[in-house]
Amino acid sequence: PPGPDTLYDEAKRRYKAVGDRVDRGVTAWVSLPKKQRQEMDAVRRLLTQAADQGHAEAMFYMGALYGFGRGVKNDQGEAARWYRNAADQGHTDAQFNLGYVYNKGEGVKQDHVEAVRWYRSAADQGYAAAQFRLGNAYADGEGVKQDHVVACRWHRNAADQGNAAAQFNLGNA
Repeated sequence: PPGPDTLYDEAKRRYKAVGDRVDRGVTAWVSLPKKQRQEMDAVRRLLTQAADQGHAEAMFYMGALYGFGRGVKNDQGEAARWYRNAADQGHTDAQFNLGYVYNKGEGVKQDHVEAVRWYRSAADQGYAAAQFRLGNAYADGEGVKQDHVVACRWHRNAADQGNAAAQFNLGNA
């Protein structure tokens, strides 16, 4: 049987082919023709097989498929479940997305403390968007005790990586 990297690579190739048609305006994600729906079914199966073998990137992409309704019914709860599987393996994009869904209460019960936990996991790995969101949490006192000094520190880390929103916040601090 093919290994997780092979399965993931094949899923990515097939996804790109369908995505290219959407990007060119030939079709839309919400109204894929039968052939593209079948391709996206294959993408989902391949990603699931890779994820079942522990492939964190496949888990993340399963979350994205459900989170954005790409070839599957939009399901924020299912997206959060897949993001958590990948986040538990240290996948920074998944950690950031999981922080976001907890912050917004999309598919999970809104929980700012849990959002901060996942933003911090990604921020500690240098993920600029997570550093920005963590800075916001400290600035607003959401999920953590309000602390403008810590907020500025996280915004500075994000700004140093070119995060424009963090640069703007620092300019107004």
